[in-house]
Amino acid sequence: MTALFDYSTNYFTSMTAFLHAFGSFLGSGALLLINLFLLLLARKNQQSKTFVGIIFMMICNVVAGVLVEVKLFSQPLVSGILQCVMLDTLYLPLLVIAVKGTLLWIKKIWVSVKSYWWSHEVL
Repeated sequence: MTALFDYSTNYFTSMTAFLHAFGSFLGSGALLLINLFLLLLARKNQQSKTFVGIIFMMICNVVAGVLVEVKLFSQPLVSGILQCVMLDTLYLPLLVIAVKGTLLWIKKIWVSVKSYWWSHEVL
């Protein structure tokens, strides 16, 4: 949604800038909420490494988001890098969990195929 609406320096200069800011707010909020649920799930399942990793990503996200909104850095390059860090840290926990699940699924398939081959003396 935010790619469709132009962004200006002030959220309230035009309707399209407001829609861009509102869409960014909703998307970032939804991803932060998903990461919070992943954090609670990791704690419930006693996955301490995942729990610490998600906490670290959420802290990085909040710090980068605050630095972007406070406009501490006047250079557009630094602001753009901070926005990238903020978005990457929102998506990274989901990506890591998806890759981990996919690799476990592939390993499970490989083990079953391998055991089939050994039991039927195909090798």
